[in-house]
Amino acid sequence: MFVPYVALYLTGPMDASTTVTGLVLAGWGIVTIATAPFGGLLSDRLGRRPLILSGLAGSSACALAFFLASSVWVLLVLVPVWALCFAVMRPAMRAYVVDVIDPSLRIEAFGIDRLVANASFALGPPLGALVLTVASLRDIFLIPFVTELCFLAIALLLLPESRTAGGADEEPPRLVEALRDRKLLLLTAGTALAWFLFALYDEVFGVFLHDERGIAISTWGLLFTINPVLVTLGQYPVVRWARGRSARLMLSLGAILNGIAVFLVLPFDEIWVLVVSIVLLTLGEMLLTPVASALAGTLAPERLRGSYQSFLDSGYGAASVPAVSLGLVLVGSGHFGWMLAAAPVIAFAAVACFSALPAKEADALPVLEAT
Repeated sequence: MFVPYVALYLTGPMDASTTVTGLVLAGWGIVTIATAPFGGLLSDRLGRRPLILSGLAGSSACALAFFLASSVWVLLVLVPVWALCFAVMRPAMRAYVVDVIDPSLRIEAFGIDRLVANASFALGPPLGALVLTVASLRDIFLIPFVTELCFLAIALLLLPESRTAGGADEEPPRLVEALRDRKLLLLTAGTALAWFLFALYDEVFGVFLHDERGIAISTWGLLFTINPVLVTLGQYPVVRWARGRSARLMLSLGAILNGIAVFLVLPFDEIWVLVVSIVLLTLGEMLLTPVASALAGTLAPERLRGSYQSFLDSGYGAASVPAVSLGLVLVGSGHFGWMLAAAPVIAFAAVACFSALPAKEADALPVLEAT
């Protein structure tokens, strides 16, 4: 509900310029990158439940404040606060999954997480459009407020703490411990490189295809819906198929699919090629995100599960920000073709990172064993 309409809300009812709108939205990404590791660390020190509850409470309050705000300058402060709530909550949620799900089923659990997220993303825009027929653009933000409160009630009633308390003589978790793990750094770097390519599709392809290839915005809107629909329908079968196979192979395959998909757009501009590109990108996404989260959960010591998940979040953000900014600059200068041509190189750099993961940890994962 938030993502498709926030820019329209800022430039419309809030009367913000496109420059100010860009600053407001950039605040979300910057805060997420900067604070996600600390959210994971806090979940390792304080527990998952306090971070989840505080994140949901803060997020619902921000949604209500978004509805009530009368000045865009209030939103300039509010959006980073909202981003902070998600940044501290998301690693705790994924660490919760690692805590409570049997290792042999983690990859399926993370696949279900992706399925639900994309189904919700597919439902959000049309639900928002329905709200617009009977209310205003501002009223849309009451729905996130209500849904966050419902999630908060569920968490309060049904989610007990999942973190195992450490011994009295155990040192508190520290971020530097995660940074010293070469396997985590390789996983994060490879995932970030592969996600760089997906971020181009997510944020830049629409502008490029409209400005340089003459694709109508409405046509791109229809093409864009292929991704969430495919993830909703195919994510669970894909992770079922991936279970029992090498994590290094699954991650590498996801990166290669992303590289091929982006490169295809360079020589071809037919609609059917764009459909093939989006399907390949979606398959790559369906392999990368759940396998990376499950692998991070397996690599992490029990006392650092939140920290390991948060580093993956930072990797996604660190890839998305330069992909979008550099991609849009290249589109504006008419040189985006260079980025498309570089896609296979970026994909194979990701494969190199995944291939350097030790076989013992990455090829014999409990999370990927068949049952």
